[in-house]
Amino acid sequence: MVKISILYLYYTIAWVLLFTGWTFDFNTWLYGIIGGWFFHMIVCSIILHKYFTHKTFKVNPVLHHLFVYLGSLGLNGSVLAWVNMHRLHHMTSDKEGDPHDPRKNGILKSLFVFSPFDYTNNPKLTANLKKCVDLLRDSTVMFFHKYLVETLTITYILLGLISVKLLIGFLIATAVSFIGLFFTTYIYHFKITFLQYRNNTTLDSSHNNWLSTVLFPGESYHNNHHNNPGNYDTAEKWWEFDLSALIINCIKK
Repeated sequence: MVKISILYLYYTIAWVLLFTGWTFDFNTWLYGIIGGWFFHMIVCSIILHKYFTHKTFKVNPVLHHLFVYLGSLGLNGSVLAWVNMHRLHHMTSDKEGDPHDPRKNGILKSLFVFSPFDYTNNPKLTANLKKCVDLLRDSTVMFFHKYLVETLTITYILLGLISVKLLIGFLIATAVSFIGLFFTTYIYHFKITFLQYRNNTTLDSSHNNWLSTVLFPGESYHNNHHNNPGNYDTAEKWWEFDLSALIINCIKK
């Protein structure tokens, strides 16, 4: 319970800094916003989503260990928690049991569905762990799952010792990346005529969103992804572009 309270605290601080940081140091706030763009693409899209959840590419052991660490820093829970929830989403997309169902959850619950405490408090998620045997057998994943709060605390202390502004910017970046997850779990499952379209007929209501290609590269072709979750390059049409796929091409094994 103490650890959950600490996660609540970190989570709250990040969001407060996102909405108030510009008032006391605009440059730090701006760098945090820009850093959040990169954080979402690298950590959320490439590492947590395409690497750990869908296993669309492989990397060498050193990068794998680094990915586990980085994937633990987003205030979205541990790698195990994130992957477990998202695999459940694909199994039950827009149906009963979908943890991201926007029509059932509403905007606020969908926005905070990736909160660090969901994994602990939601019995449906812990019951789904049989779909994460690969991660349960990964000693690095399980280490950072067990010591998530300690990992975050030590990281924040080190960043603060280097520069308080660096720490503040990093916390802002994690909050910004969280907004990208909100788009993925909420906006991309609603039809907004002038922004969204579908390339594929899927059993869920996933849509592509051309505008958020700029805002959240790697995740905006959500309908393409739901049609073929095993492909790390979500672009299908000649005019679609997945920046994260270019990065993956450079780092994959």
